[in-house]
Amino acid sequence: MRDDNSGYRRRLRRELSCSGPARRRLLTRFDGMLTALHEEIPSPTTQQLTDAFGPPESLAAELMRELTAAELRRQRIWSAVRWGLLCLLLFPVALFLVYALLLFLFGISLLLI
Repeated sequence: MRDDNSGYRRRLRRELSCSGPARRRLLTRFDGMLTALHEEIPSPTTQQLTDAFGPPESLAAELMRELTAAELRRQRIWSAVRWGLLCLLLFPVALFLVYALLLFLFGISLLLI
């Protein structure tokens, strides 16, 4: 039955959209809640976990409300930085692919212009 616990925890972890340290802190809090449930139900099934805590999505939303404004702001900034870096890395690849397509289709070489 530990698989039910780890499956629920894994789904909860995927739903928590926050930084690593904040996610670990929230998962530690969930582990405490899970330990309290184990005192009542030694080997809870997935259905019993869902009955006790609700679906992982709603529990994640509830746990995310505990994050401070600074943690949320930091998460948004890092998310924007990651997307920006991804775009900067993909732009030269896209440029090369367009150049290769022009060269293949029309025999146009931009290096000779």
